[in-house]
Amino acid sequence: DTAQALYNTSVDLKTNSLVAGIDVLRAQVQLSTETQRLTAASNDAEKVKLQLARIIGLPLGQTFQLDPRLPELPDPTMTLEQAVEQAYRQRADYQAALERVKAAEAARQAIVGEALPSVRVNADYGEIGLTPASAQATYSVIGAVNIPIFQGGR
Repeated sequence: DTAQALYNTSVDLKTNSLVAGIDVLRAQVQLSTETQRLTAASNDAEKVKLQLARIIGLPLGQTFQLDPRLPELPDPTMTLEQAVEQAYRQRADYQAALERVKAAEAARQAIVGEALPSVRVNADYGEIGLTPASAQATYSVIGAVNIPIFQGGR
């Protein structure tokens, strides 16, 4: 409205030869700019209304009006930190992401562990024979040391 009033005033002043034509041109440019801003703001408002309709599950094309009066909201019973902590605990996607991070860390530790030396000892004791009275004691002890030097890029 202000840009339109300035434009009308400048046209009247130009008609009465009180201002130069450049002033009318400036007012016209300002009016065009404000009209463009108004159109963009109206389009943005309609886009946001469409997004809101999708979020709340309204059927496509159903019209609705936003109530300009805001309801009285009670004071929050928890602090911001408590609310964030509760949200982190209850969000399944966040919990799944944490589990993926833990799995990736475990996989990394396993890969690092493969490059470390290891010592293995196996022992076995038993008896062999046709009858328990004629059984002979058997045993074996095996030790191994594994020192990975080159694993072929694994």
